[in-house]
Amino acid sequence: MAGLPRRIIKETQCLLAEPVPGIKAEPDVSNARYFHVVIAGPQICTVLLSTQALLSAPNPDDPLADDVAKQRSSGSPTKPKP
Repeated sequence: MAGLPRRIIKETQCLLAEPVPGIKAEPDVSNARYFHVVIAGPQICTVLLSTQALLSAPNPDDPLADDVAKQRSSGSPTKPKP
């Protein structure tokens, strides 16, 4: 870890000494500025069910894209008419 700022060295040592539950992070052996990280997450089934719930009940008051929420709120058609 030579050549790294002291803060980075200290944070890396702290991370290795006190790992965060659900996260495995270790510095790359050839470049300590890079980390190999594994984050425990939900099962695929849980992700798909959550996505389905979001799609079936969209919340225009908390949109990802403002223009889409405005279109939905204004009652504009979602597809152009043929």
